[in-house]
Amino acid sequence: MTDGGVSVSSQERRVIGRQTYWRHHIQAWQVSGLSQRAYCHKNDLSEYRFSKWKSRLAKDTTSCRFIRVPSPTHLPVPIKRSVLHVYSPNGFRVEINEDFDSGLLKKILTVLAEVSHAL
Repeated sequence: MTDGGVSVSSQERRVIGRQTYWRHHIQAWQVSGLSQRAYCHKNDLSEYRFSKWKSRLAKDTTSCRFIRVPSPTHLPVPIKRSVLHVYSPNGFRVEINEDFDSGLLKKILTVLAEVSHAL
């Protein structure tokens, strides 16, 4: 069987069902104002199992907490300024930045020259 497109076995569904059941009782106990013993007695719950699930669910929630991280209002964006613009009569345009590779520029100009002659 799938749950929202994710395959879930019957054993996993039982575990999720138990977690939901005990999470509900633990939350209800916390707002009840009763002692753990009194809450368990009133709801026919095993104190031992209640304590085990309370401990287990407390561990699960601490390992999966999300922490809000404020995002900066301004992120620095590096700007590369073009130092040189080369335009060819055929419409090719090359922008050369400060940190250009001279070997690459020579190759580009050679290719552009060959293309210009071919047209």
